[in-house]
Amino acid sequence: EPSLCYAQQHQLNSARGKKEPMAVARQLFSKYIENHYVPEWNLIYRNRSAEDVLNDEFEALCLQLMVPLWDTAQVIYEER
Repeated sequence: EPSLCYAQQHQLNSARGKKEPMAVARQLFSKYIENHYVPEWNLIYRNRSAEDVLNDEFEALCLQLMVPLWDTAQVIYEER
């Protein structure tokens, strides 16, 4: 899922990562489309680019929802 990939890269960047989270999410999205990993996505997004689908609105939702969820999940995992 590109949003989880975005959140993970966002966290990695705070420690040591240097890749843009949007670039990583778009790369994953493109890979899924090209390799038909999620057939439903091919039906919905086959004529659209990763930049069209994973746009500023996607990034805002990731920052508001997925990044905090990912960070919380990591804290819970580390406490185990």
